[in-house]
Amino acid sequence: MADLKEAVRKALLFLDFKGKTIVLKAEQEKALYSLLEGNDVLAVLPTGFGKSMIFTMFSVAAQERTLEAVSVLVISPLNSITTDQIADLEGLCEAAEFKADNLTAILKDPPHFIFASAEKVLEERFPRALKDFSSVLHKRISLIVVDESHSRNVDGKKGVFVHSFLFVNSCKESYRLPTSKIRKKFGF
Repeated sequence: MADLKEAVRKALLFLDFKGKTIVLKAEQEKALYSLLEGNDVLAVLPTGFGKSMIFTMFSVAAQERTLEAVSVLVISPLNSITTDQIADLEGLCEAAEFKADNLTAILKDPPHFIFASAEKVLEERFPRALKDFSSVLHKRISLIVVDESHSRNVDGKKGVFVHSFLFVNSCKESYRLPTSKIRKKFGF
């Protein structure tokens, strides 16, 4: 546990140096340490609580701990969320939205954060690359986050986003990757 605390301390110092002073809330800290210990995490937290800080801190702390490049795959249903999260990471680390025109670049040199829609993650080339144990993508992905905050089934039908949960499960089982589900708490 001491090495985890040291990695988190160094991550906080790094983010502070980059101009992003962070004071973790108890819930964020609990989720972060659990992820760093290799556990799956379900974080159901209110809007504006700082759920994205959990996986941002994970990325920086995991890299501090292992001294190896780390990538986090974030599956998100809304482009506006993705755009905001990429903007928030600007100046801290590399982040990219997975699109058809940048798949080759992402597979060759994965950024710290890969944001993707459920549709993109389920396209054939991405899971195939992730499944390839010799690929850079497989070696760097240290966490998969599902942000399903604005997605619901309609008329009892499973949408594409629901299938991304199945993808995450198959990643955990077949690709031996850790997973995290980050959810927004709704009042209804």
